[in-house]
Amino acid sequence: MSKYRLVPCPVGCQGHPAPSGSLNPNYYTNRLFNVGINTDGTLYNPNGYPEDEVRAAVLAADARRHERRSKAARRAAETRADRRQDRVTYIAKRVAAAQQTGPRQHCCVCGRYLTDPESITRGIGSECWQHVLAQISEITRAAREEAQP
Repeated sequence: MSKYRLVPCPVGCQGHPAPSGSLNPNYYTNRLFNVGINTDGTLYNPNGYPEDEVRAAVLAADARRHERRSKAARRAAETRADRRQDRVTYIAKRVAAAQQTGPRQHCCVCGRYLTDPESITRGIGSECWQHVLAQISEITRAAREEAQP
């Protein structure tokens, strides 16, 4: 862990002066400055804050950071899945319209290097081809349903 962190002060902290230009005069009332836990587990606390409160504040800050990063990772995974599905849909529409996607050395969907001759000719890897076929069947089914009165 880093030894330089800004973490919440415990209730009852006397506070510190706000930076110049700050709109909130209580800007620093809930902060501990220049504290942390060193990699060997010792406390870095040059300002002399109570040890148990510093440890609790640093651990709480680490938990908030972990939660924030986990949430960002979940959003990133959802975005990747959405983009992959968009690529599969785009390629399925091209294949359904008899437009070529190959030959290619890398998969149109995921970008992996292709080694199978059939996949190179198609331009889509065998794993991604299953997703494209499923999307093509959805497209043709939807087109049949629209065509029927």
